[in-house]
Amino acid sequence: MTTPLAPGVYVKEVSSGVRSITGAGTSTPAFIGYTPQTVITNPTLVRSWPEFSRTFLPTDADIKASLVKASESYKDAESAANTLKQLNNTAGRKTTLTVQEETKGTEVDHAKTFADSAHKAVKGLGLTPWGTEVEQAFENLTQGVNDNKLLTELTNLIKAVYSAFTTLYKTYAETVETVIALKSKASAAAGALSSMAEAAATAVFTSDFQKINPGTREKFGLIDVLKVAQAYGRRALSAKEGWCLAEAVLGFFANGGSSCYIVPLGGGTDASLRSALTLLESQHDVSMVAVPDLHLGQGVPPSATDKTSATKAGQQVTPFASAVVDHCATMKNRVAILHTLPGLNDQNALAFHDGLSVGANKAFGSLYYPWVKVPGLDGVRRVVPPVGHVAGVWAATDSARGVFKAPANVSLSAATDLEISLSDGQQGALNDKGVNCLRSFPGRPLLVWGARTLAVDDRDWKYLSVRRLVCFLSNSIQQATNWAVFEPNDERLWSTLRQSVTAFLKDQWRQGALQGTTPDKAFLVVCDKDNNPSYLRDQGQVHCDIYIAPVRPAEFVHFTIQQTAGQAA
Repeated sequence: MTTPLAPGVYVKEVSSGVRSITGAGTSTPAFIGYTPQTVITNPTLVRSWPEFSRTFLPTDADIKASLVKASESYKDAESAANTLKQLNNTAGRKTTLTVQEETKGTEVDHAKTFADSAHKAVKGLGLTPWGTEVEQAFENLTQGVNDNKLLTELTNLIKAVYSAFTTLYKTYAETVETVIALKSKASAAAGALSSMAEAAATAVFTSDFQKINPGTREKFGLIDVLKVAQAYGRRALSAKEGWCLAEAVLGFFANGGSSCYIVPLGGGTDASLRSALTLLESQHDVSMVAVPDLHLGQGVPPSATDKTSATKAGQQVTPFASAVVDHCATMKNRVAILHTLPGLNDQNALAFHDGLSVGANKAFGSLYYPWVKVPGLDGVRRVVPPVGHVAGVWAATDSARGVFKAPANVSLSAATDLEISLSDGQQGALNDKGVNCLRSFPGRPLLVWGARTLAVDDRDWKYLSVRRLVCFLSNSIQQATNWAVFEPNDERLWSTLRQSVTAFLKDQWRQGALQGTTPDKAFLVVCDKDNNPSYLRDQGQVHCDIYIAPVRPAEFVHFTIQQTAGQAA
């Protein structure tokens, strides 16, 4: 501080040296499923239902707008075909010239240079016949378009583009044949090429070919038209196969969710699911993972009618469910929200659970039952898995109360009824197994009435709120203490870590996340020479041991009512 010259009071700000820890987010799920129309290749963050609709559910008006651009595409193909025809004629003239020069014994081989450059350039177009893809486009249109006028408009457009593109491909093939013949003739010619002749031959081809502006086949617009047809096809397929992603996302936002990631599933569910989970590894703000289309995995039956088939169905879902739960355990900052098959009664739901095995990482998984009835995006009532609605309840509970509050005894929005109503006795058997039930009670809305993980036999990780609280604490501390890497490993570092973690945990205790009448009874932070001996310091390691007493939900509330008579108040 500069020495003051004038009399007065001077204040100097000095850093406390304490590093604060900010709580990590806990309210962002990732939904993995079949996207109704738009096919994406990476996780996409959406912050509202309108944003999801614009991205993944384009209306007829949106799709019609894409025709404005596509309607001119066939003209590009026609122009390209005409240019190739001119090029073909040029190649033919060069062939004649070469034959004439060969008969004269010339040493200048114009044709060889021209043929080499021409073959390389036209090969770069990558043109292939489009028969199968166009047939599929027409099939998509037939399935997905209900507007006859629009169907005719799209069909004529595809025919026009395909016709022009076929002409282009045919001309391309003829050009290649000419070039091959040209190379064959040129190979017979011997002698050195003059640099002037080589430059002249290359210039003739290049100047003409650049009129096409060579590139991929998307340049000629056919891809745009096929995407329009594909959009309608996926819409029809979505209804036919019962894709549930869109309904889950709507349920999430309707129940208080604010943002989520959408991750696409491709064809083969097993490999595609694992690819989707790999993509999610880079999204560190994800705290829940739900797969609304989990029940559509390969070999999984649409439902089960008895205990035997329900147990088998659980076994068939196991590889997919295990992959999701294992991913959550690996990341350590997220929990899986799973669901049963549709149409199961309580006994079959128990059998499904018994057949479902997610291995040693049960604490990172939860299972919800039954499915919920919804109005349907298209106005047709449907029964859908509850995972999207539940994810919204988790997010809303985190925002209103905190991650330590069990996400249960909360009403469901955007659902009209449950597929199956349960009694207390039926839920009791399910709850004991870790199946979280949705309930309907007289005079009350539909409720989430369970908050357990699949690790019901593990006292430490029995409850979702405890598992998610520890995920939150560890994730927050990990993200906020990266500053400690490469710092001098001494008492000053240990003290700063202790202060930072203690201040953070004390704040969590004040909010009600940790039990105990005083902070000393709620948590303990050890980071000193006792757990950082010299041999660990020599290895560059710093250990900070944290012990916490998390609150657990009051799952069973007992009142004892005794009646007395004849006694004065």
